[in-house]
Amino acid sequence: MVQQTKIAPSDRAEHEDRLDSETIVAHRYRILRFAGHRGFGQVYQAEDSATDASVSVMRLDREFSRAGVRDRFFATRGSAQIEHRSAVDLTDYGEDLDGRLFLVMPWIDQAEALDELLEREHELPLPWIRVRTILEPIVEALSAAHARGILHGGLDPSRILIDRADQPHVLDFGLAPALESASITNANKPAPRITDTRVLASKPAYMPPELVHGDPPNERTDIYALGLLLWELVAGRPPFTGGPVETLHSQLHDPLPKLNRRDAPVEVEALLHIALAKQPSERFASVDALLVALRALPAGASAAPQLLPLTKTVPLPAAKPPAAAKSPAAKLPAAAKPPAATPPAAAKPPAAAKLPAATPPAATPPAAKPPAAKPPLALAPNPTKATTGPQPVVAKTSTGPQPVVVAKTSTGPQPVVVAKTST
Repeated sequence: MVQQTKIAPSDRAEHEDRLDSETIVAHRYRILRFAGHRGFGQVYQAEDSATDASVSVMRLDREFSRAGVRDRFFATRGSAQIEHRSAVDLTDYGEDLDGRLFLVMPWIDQAEALDELLEREHELPLPWIRVRTILEPIVEALSAAHARGILHGGLDPSRILIDRADQPHVLDFGLAPALESASITNANKPAPRITDTRVLASKPAYMPPELVHGDPPNERTDIYALGLLLWELVAGRPPFTGGPVETLHSQLHDPLPKLNRRDAPVEVEALLHIALAKQPSERFASVDALLVALRALPAGASAAPQLLPLTKTVPLPAAKPPAAAKSPAAKLPAAAKPPAATPPAAAKPPAAAKLPAATPPAATPPAAKPPAAKPPLALAPNPTKATTGPQPVVAKTSTGPQPVVVAKTSTGPQPVVVAKTST
């Protein structure tokens, strides 16, 4: 990645071509220091004498001084403004005394390029929640640019600054399309060759297949670059790496490798396979569609890992039907004991069997009222009482009262039979 930023001129020639400190550009911008080379030109930290603000002055490579490139760039970037906090927009532009174009942008203090951050934290994967925090504003910035008819065309980590609040700032909108358009429309200029990386709009690891073919960029070119950026944020490296020629060949022909998604949700793989389709027509229709899909992914880093244990533990209860069958069998005796306990309740009918002893059978003695037919005996104490008819005679023995059998006759005198007992 570092080699790609030093491909243009040799180190010595580049050093001789730099602006010195205290140089005044356009009678307004005082150069403070050289900040580095970023893809399409030299970057300086400068001071705006009109506002006393720190600004970034980008002195574009001489390739942009050609009439076709310059006209194409200013046709889009000269008037269009990108209204998004993560899009670093132009505040001024012009041509220096050497005939080279320069662009003026706000200076992002205490920020570093995303490729430097990823290089430093290569062994420490970015948590998924941080990946979303960085990527979502980048996608929003490109959506805002597309709404104004501005393409990026050369998005890669070296053109994204990350401040201390993890807020991304996307640089260099419109430069790559201007350069690529000129190379395509100029009939005298040969088409780019994959062996000459100086004319490429982006690094080989971030080149969409259509740009490798020499086709003009479009919205889906930026979608492919966003997919590559998301892949590197999640896995720690782009899907295709190696030498420039090998990497560009992979962009054209090789399928995507297996994603090392670390703690990212599994759904991110489906999103990446759509964004990184070889054919532009098979990608998301717009950056807005990609943004909707990104926001639909689980926000928490732990959401995806929770799915895997669930899919593994669900079959386990089904694999233990014997154990599950034993537990009901073991519970049957416990369920059978209540019937065993109920017989005592059913055995209480013996208590109900006692009822006949205390029940109507005791009332049946009135049915044995024949003894109550002894009222004739009750007449015996008054045998002498006169009645209307003849009365029975009671014979009495000397030793005590004896049983008497009385035979009752009709109307006339009746014989008396006396049973006498011995003493």
